[in-house]
Amino acid sequence: MQPLFLFKLAGIPFFSFTTLVVGGMAAGILAGMPAWRRAGRSPQDAVELAAWMTFPALCCGRIVHIATNLDYFVERPAQMVWFADGGLGLVGVSGGAVLGLWLWGRRRGECVAELLDLAVLPTLTLATMAWVGAFLHGSQYGAPSDSNIALELRDNYGVVLARWPTQLWAAGWAALCALASIIARGAERRAGSVAAFALSMYSAGMLFIDASRGDPSIYIWGLRMTQSLYVVVLGCGIVNLGRICRRS
Repeated sequence: MQPLFLFKLAGIPFFSFTTLVVGGMAAGILAGMPAWRRAGRSPQDAVELAAWMTFPALCCGRIVHIATNLDYFVERPAQMVWFADGGLGLVGVSGGAVLGLWLWGRRRGECVAELLDLAVLPTLTLATMAWVGAFLHGSQYGAPSDSNIALELRDNYGVVLARWPTQLWAAGWAALCALASIIARGAERRAGSVAAFALSMYSAGMLFIDASRGDPSIYIWGLRMTQSLYVVVLGCGIVNLGRICRRS
């Protein structure tokens, strides 16, 4: 069963995607707080950084979603500002979050590489819950398939077909990468190494998982726009890991 909303409070529906994304933000902050404290930083700074990352992430994510579904929104302009039930482009969300982190770090004179290390576990925690929310809502849905492992799932238009369980694969992979980031953080490391390792791992897996998606997308050189993002992140991560290894 894929409930469009999880529950109602005072008659207000709490949509599965939005509720789990907001819950993922809170869970991410809690998951990252021990490392944040060990780095000698205050909880107030963690909440402030999360706020700086969230606003541009939501704005950029919505802009990218509208751009990739422009025909739909041209006919329904009033829905451009309504995304309580989903509708965020991953490329925009990622770019906006990084922009917010960079701006906060520059404003505070912080080392951005160290901030990325601290932010990677909260980010992957959020990604895990967001993919579960996408599964429940039917967004970022898998392509139709007659495979034995396909599930009867709906898309965000309400059409139920046997599909690849793309969102569940992605949620499981994000959770595994979050665990890997915790393990990597316990090892001797240089600034930026945990983020480079965990995000490279996540991008490498998602590059293949994303190929099973069936929702509309802009294609760049034969790859979905999100796959192109994963290629860029994977390349940057490998280059940074190489630099870190040479300096060790």
